[in-house]
Amino acid sequence: MASNTTLPMHSHSDVSTHYTVDINAIMNNITIVLYIITIIIGITGNSLVIWVAGMRLKPNVTNVWLVNLAVADLIFCFTLVPALLKKLFYEHWPFGDFFCKFSGFFKYANMFCSVFLLAVISVDRVLCIWRPVLTRERRTLCAARVVSVGVWIVAVIFSSPYYVYRQVYPGDKNLSKCSMEVKEASKGDNSAKNALYSIRFLCGFLLPFLVILCCYIVAGFGIRRTRFSAA
Repeated sequence: MASNTTLPMHSHSDVSTHYTVDINAIMNNITIVLYIITIIIGITGNSLVIWVAGMRLKPNVTNVWLVNLAVADLIFCFTLVPALLKKLFYEHWPFGDFFCKFSGFFKYANMFCSVFLLAVISVDRVLCIWRPVLTRERRTLCAARVVSVGVWIVAVIFSSPYYVYRQVYPGDKNLSKCSMEVKEASKGDNSAKNALYSIRFLCGFLLPFLVILCCYIVAGFGIRRTRFSAA
């Protein structure tokens, strides 16, 4: 007599593996790479521009603009060095309150200076196209240097609040953090902080962008008019 053997059935439950992606770590690594690239290329490139345009070439108005732009960008690259060191080796801000204020101030001073100089260069181009006789008489090295000094002074004025309000204070896990902290904001009044952000957006981006855009549109019409006149 044959015996029937029943094989036991085993149910296998699906095992799902969950992977946790640390977005903050990824963004931190990307930031470090961008900082390194910016510092290396920025310091090398801007130093070369300053050496060539400022020391090797014959002085002219265009070179004055280029040298001042390169100086602003070069200082900005140097302000990234402590931020890079902090991200590489520290979880807190190790450089003290003065350097916190100093680095933030110069970062925004060079930002304002760069965009203001780009706007000035745009106006200069328009005047060269539409008022060539006037610019030939008034567009001098001395005038360009005076305008450049004025741009730096205005940039310093706009950046001074970031020196006043930027400070080291306890952040997450009671680790020191370098950031802008307005006293009124701790009491729920964000008007001063919002005013600073608004000024930075308007004067550091929107208004210079509109000036540059309008100038190049007007310059384009001027070039087109000159071509039609020549034809």
